[in-house]
Amino acid sequence: IFLLVILPYIADFILIASYPNSLDRAEGDPPGSLNLKNFFSATWITLKTAFARPKLRTLIFNSSTFQGTVKSIKDYVQPLLVATLMVGFVMSDETSIKIIIGIFYFFMNLLNSAASRNAYRFSERFSARVMINITFIVMAVSILLTGGAAWANLSLLIMLFFILINVSSNIRRPLLVGALSDIIEPDQRASVLSVESQVTSVFTALGAFLIGFSADRVGLTWTFLGVGVILLGLQVVLWVRPGKKERIDTYPLPPLKSTHEQKRS
Repeated sequence: IFLLVILPYIADFILIASYPNSLDRAEGDPPGSLNLKNFFSATWITLKTAFARPKLRTLIFNSSTFQGTVKSIKDYVQPLLVATLMVGFVMSDETSIKIIIGIFYFFMNLLNSAASRNAYRFSERFSARVMINITFIVMAVSILLTGGAAWANLSLLIMLFFILINVSSNIRRPLLVGALSDIIEPDQRASVLSVESQVTSVFTALGAFLIGFSADRVGLTWTFLGVGVILLGLQVVLWVRPGKKERIDTYPLPPLKSTHEQKRS
């Protein structure tokens, strides 16, 4: 099974290795201008200047908090679902439980795909900024209600709320680009999305530790309830407001020395 699972990752490595060298630098930069030092310098300056813009900083933290929470908490839904199935439906047969969970995840992934494909329909009715705020609230309330459903041993409601969490996540991701377009220049989206991805990784690692610690101490039910309440409180701070477009500072790659200059130095 492990060997089959890693096949897509191997294909990704092959795909990346096939990219031409011209993609390793911005247009107009000389060959070889991208190196490890310049990469870290560019990352640091982009992080610093992006966080100096209040509207952009709020959007990045809003997105990273959302994604980090969903990634951290999704692995705890299955054991919570198994526990409630065993109590609510008085199931002790592991095979039956696995079949039910497998069917659930199958249909949920179909819904996730449909949500991503139709995300543009929401942008036609609402602005990207509004949808970012709405989906955050949906996620927070769904996590809170998942804890309540677990407390009441209501498996079907746990499934419903987990679907809402995943669907809202798949709707908001394409809309993030639209929200960024409202406050930064189009040619800087990639830089900001890179910053958002890095912050998300940090929040995911931190969230996984805190949620795991809480689940071990007070149980999954109270952990879900607590996370939901905390997220609703954070939404007040992370509410994305309209703002005018601004440019962020990026790191200019220095020109390479000529072969003659390198020999002289």
